[in-house]
Amino acid sequence: MNNLTVERFQPSDTLAAAAVLSHAFLTQPNAIAVWGRQDEDARRGIETVFRIAKLERPISTVLVARRDGQIAGALNMTEWPRCQLSPLEKLRLLPLMLRLPWGVMSRSFQLQSAWGKHDPQQRHWHLGPLGVLPQLQRLGIGSRMLEKCCEIVDQKKDAAYLETDRPENVPFYERFGFAVTAEEQILGVRNWFMWRSPH
Repeated sequence: MNNLTVERFQPSDTLAAAAVLSHAFLTQPNAIAVWGRQDEDARRGIETVFRIAKLERPISTVLVARRDGQIAGALNMTEWPRCQLSPLEKLRLLPLMLRLPWGVMSRSFQLQSAWGKHDPQQRHWHLGPLGVLPQLQRLGIGSRMLEKCCEIVDQKKDAAYLETDRPENVPFYERFGFAVTAEEQILGVRNWFMWRSPH
């Protein structure tokens, strides 16, 4: 795809990248389980969470894919041991969480807690979210971002780790050297936890 570029995220990309991720994740099984619906309110909520908890973290490394100059995809990666939110960052998210319906907040905490138990306690880069606009999926955009991500990780001779909730994503990530290390049903959704050893 000649009109596609993958590059490091700039602060001016924040809103566009968060919007792309929210559209990409609105139909994900985990998001549906947490939010209980697929409407504009849920999309805006997902957008805000990704913006605050991922894209605006100074320690995040974010890649964006531009197609014809417009952001078509985004990938967040964070170096261990700071891949989990600090108490101060959780405090920053608290006003947002308190505005959510109780069920959404409770299910979100349940999902994050279950994921946290699987987070490896050794050096790695934690990938996610990785998302592409729904109308542009299956065009190789996600692959290009993941290739660039793996280049960065390999230059540092580090491992990588991620979670996914779609069975079709498992062979996709396996093509890049990830292997399933655990599975768990969370909120009725099967989740796979995948590890990529240093290359």
